[in-house]
Amino acid sequence: MPFSSQEDDEILHDRLMLKGSKSIINRLLCMSLYHDVDIKIDNVNLCNDVKEMLTILDLLGKKYNLKCDEIPPPHLWGWQGGEDTLTIPHSDTKLSNLPFQKNDLSTSPLTIYINEAGTCLRFVLPFLAFSEYESVTIILGDQLSKRPILPLINCLNQAGANISIEKNIIYIKKYRHINSIFYLNSSDSSQFLSSLMMFASSRKLVSKIVLSINDDYDKIDELQGIKNDDNFNTDNCVKNTFLPSQSYIKMTEDILKLFNTYISYSKNEICVTPNSPPLKINISSDPDYSTACYFWLYSFLMKKPLFIQKSKNIYQPDYYFIEIIKRLNISFINKKDFIAIDINKIDSFPNALLFDMTNMPDQIITLAFLLLIIGVKAKIHGCQTLAKKESNRLEGIIENIKILGGEAFYENELLHIIPAGSLFDNGKRDNYLLKTYNDHRFAMTFLVLRQKYPFINIDNIDCIAKSYKDFLVMISR
Repeated sequence: MPFSSQEDDEILHDRLMLKGSKSIINRLLCMSLYHDVDIKIDNVNLCNDVKEMLTILDLLGKKYNLKCDEIPPPHLWGWQGGEDTLTIPHSDTKLSNLPFQKNDLSTSPLTIYINEAGTCLRFVLPFLAFSEYESVTIILGDQLSKRPILPLINCLNQAGANISIEKNIIYIKKYRHINSIFYLNSSDSSQFLSSLMMFASSRKLVSKIVLSINDDYDKIDELQGIKNDDNFNTDNCVKNTFLPSQSYIKMTEDILKLFNTYISYSKNEICVTPNSPPLKINISSDPDYSTACYFWLYSFLMKKPLFIQKSKNIYQPDYYFIEIIKRLNISFINKKDFIAIDINKIDSFPNALLFDMTNMPDQIITLAFLLLIIGVKAKIHGCQTLAKKESNRLEGIIENIKILGGEAFYENELLHIIPAGSLFDNGKRDNYLLKTYNDHRFAMTFLVLRQKYPFINIDNIDCIAKSYKDFLVMISR
């Protein structure tokens, strides 16, 4: 990335060049199944989730090329292995009347071992449900088999698919027909809706997605959590239903626009209007701002300024974790291309706060342990889906906070964080063994804490490869 000024040259050793967002990359890879166009993605993050999606593309006969650029200057502190570029060329085969391309494998049975890649499963399930394969078998990992998928299966079956599930195996048989209206209970995962939106972009007709109405859902307007700007203001788009992570729906919508597909909202209904996509799409993925949140935590705890690169077009909602941190009276230095916590301007912290993390549930772990460390009592709204993530994150937060000497409990849809004055002072420092439950979000948070408090032990750190395989190397520098 070119440097913009001499002033920036003075802080080269504090720059952090992060790989791209897996959320953006996997959406683009999924769209490549539906649209036969040339796609070029710069700043690719080859984490396990992206590798799983590329493996599926391989199985489906989709060709791609991966290139690693030359090594940039060694003073780029966060660089790991160059900037990877992924290109997906268009096919010379004429598209069929179906929303995707037939190939020579379509009459053969297909078996996919999808392991723990939940995003991949949710994104490719509509494609496979209405494919020309006579049968598809998807084998899930142990953790993934416990996570929600039935609402999406039921929705697809109502639309004409033929899907069944037994324990950790999903069976797909030839579809009966394809409806243009989808009825979805989206309360467990916004990715159910994103996957349907991407599938609908391939149809010739306008598709409608109808979300289940929840009469008991009452948005808590008085919460002072995320202050969305116009780019992420989706609160008024989907009404009368609980839809977690609506900002990620906005991400999907923005990516669909690249393919000339447009979204409109009416109460609890979403209309997807496809148009002919462009011949070529070139995009440089946002830095992985989910991972940036851990480095902001690291910067604060270690009192070390880290300038994280900004993107011209912010697609990823976790970038706005900055607004959460600011509510703790922590300031930022905002340069043209980079942003960092101002470690010299940290005022006294508030005594108690109320947060709404509905649009950013993946960062509740990060927030909870930051609050614990700085001693701020808080209530956190938006935890409804935490029990259905890679682990039961709600139970995990509560259990690990108690291990560290604090208190936490969940009541009336609010997670209560109660720091303890005796944190890290109980004479049992050798017994601080934190549990990750094979969940990368816990592992990455705890690795940051261990940089500040080396007496902390962690039961499993290998799971960080799911989202950012170089994180341990970078955080240890």
